[in-house]
Amino acid sequence: MKQGILTLMFSTTGSIAAYQRAGSYPRFMARLQTYADHFEAVHVCTLDMRDYTAEWGLSNAFHHPMPHLPATSMLYHVLSPLIHRHALRHTTVIRTFNITGALPALLLKAFTGAPVFVSYGYSLPDFVRFQSGRLKYWLYRLVEEIALRAGDRIIVATPGQGRKLGARYGEHKIIWLPNFVDTDRFRPGEAPRSDYLLFVGRFTAQKDLATLLRALAQAVPQRPLKLVGRGEKEASLRTLAAELGLTVEFTGVLPNDRLPEVYASAWAFVLPSHFEGMPKALLEAMACGTPCLCSDVEGIRDLIIDGETGLLAPPTVDGIAEGLRRLAAADLRAHLGEKARHYVVNEFSMTQVLAREIELLQGVGR
Repeated sequence: MKQGILTLMFSTTGSIAAYQRAGSYPRFMARLQTYADHFEAVHVCTLDMRDYTAEWGLSNAFHHPMPHLPATSMLYHVLSPLIHRHALRHTTVIRTFNITGALPALLLKAFTGAPVFVSYGYSLPDFVRFQSGRLKYWLYRLVEEIALRAGDRIIVATPGQGRKLGARYGEHKIIWLPNFVDTDRFRPGEAPRSDYLLFVGRFTAQKDLATLLRALAQAVPQRPLKLVGRGEKEASLRTLAAELGLTVEFTGVLPNDRLPEVYASAWAFVLPSHFEGMPKALLEAMACGTPCLCSDVEGIRDLIIDGETGLLAPPTVDGIAEGLRRLAAADLRAHLGEKARHYVVNEFSMTQVLAREIELLQGVGR
């Protein structure tokens, strides 16, 4: 039986178009379909310039895009509950997909009384400081503090995040709801694996792909590397790869339906980040039974048990290089891939995680 009216608030940069560019639109549609199956109505507020309602083909899912107003996207984002107040007035529960989505969510709560579920995937202030400097760091730290204190529930991706935020904002507010993966689509392939090392994600300072290139040159310079994605570091990475004499393929962003084969064919997957929330690419690689080498940092430790579900290494050139040398053992790679697949199927399958989310949202909503 369908129950309640759900409103989804995207982030200050969130849009359906961005999901399509990043190849994550099918993942969003799986989530939206689940919401539509369980709620009387689902409203989606984003910064898109066009309306996707008809394209979705769901009779009870409604998109509220950005109208052509002489206002900045940030201002529109914060005031969107007022702009769409007539459509959103019967909302019974509000779900954000990012800390910045909490500001309009809290405004919507002010005139509907609906509880707000604030999503915390990673420390946005730390990410912004890594990318943009201290001024934005303090701005986003203020936004994060308001969101986490005023939100009714805080959705965390990892137990470690839950312990940290529970101590500060109250354990009763914390909900552990991990990222999910479609384990029917992302699964081991039947063909033998290729010889390339794989990374999937953004080319940013946080991911530190320069360290990966230097570690590869130090440990196994003959190993081809496939980098899937885009980002501001691409030009410098191309230059560095050429200087080091490495064989690196820059594929750009690939459609989501091509990723399972890319993961399942890889010799190994590597993630050298300085910090993470619960990385979706890592879950997808593990679901495909691909052995994973990751930096030993917050967010990854909750997924990887060193020597069992993957390998952990210090996020340094020497640390990643040593991890690459450990991966040379074929029996270890087979063990890591098998254990990773088993772990993800049992703990992070799409069906399980979304069923748990619906239960939580409907349990707190009016």
